[in-house]
Amino acid sequence: FLLLWRFAKKGDGYALRGQLTEDHIEMLERRKVDLIVILDKPLLDQEMIDKIQIPILHIDHHQPLIREGKHYHYFNPRVENDEDNRPTSYWAYKIAEENMWIATVGIISDWFIPEFLKEFNKEYPGLLPDTIKSPGQALFDEKFGELARIFSFALKGKREERKTCMTALKQVESPFDILEEKTWEGKMLYRHYQKLQKQYEK
Repeated sequence: FLLLWRFAKKGDGYALRGQLTEDHIEMLERRKVDLIVILDKPLLDQEMIDKIQIPILHIDHHQPLIREGKHYHYFNPRVENDEDNRPTSYWAYKIAEENMWIATVGIISDWFIPEFLKEFNKEYPGLLPDTIKSPGQALFDEKFGELARIFSFALKGKREERKTCMTALKQVESPFDILEEKTWEGKMLYRHYQKLQKQYEK
């Protein structure tokens, strides 16, 4: 979401837990939404698709979903090649072609090493070695793992905290803004992370 929002500079994000329901459809109609983009959601009920009269773009990388609809457009690399499990954040980056550091956080957190890792390391030195062998090593043995947890923890906590974190993530320009607390947004994200990190460590 963050990659596509920063690319388009419009739209609202909503973390959909569970399935799309009638209540969600009513909310979309009330807000006069003209496009729905569903990201990284493996299941979507055909009955709900049939009820939505708004164009839907569904980008995913899980087991392909067979759904139909005049307004429904499904994009999944595994439809063409079941071995191609590059994550949704990878495809969002291919659309936006900007904010590589955000893309790298999303891609590695979804357990995939992107082909542009050396370029990332050159632009943002000190977070990952070029010799990284696995996502696990990146997430648990390197400074990069702290950055990935900051993103993950930004979606946790009280509703207002999550909202503030998302606003901050839309503004930060570099991972070092966060890790070195260089900007107000970076400080806020890092302090939110530190608070939740104590619970995480337990």
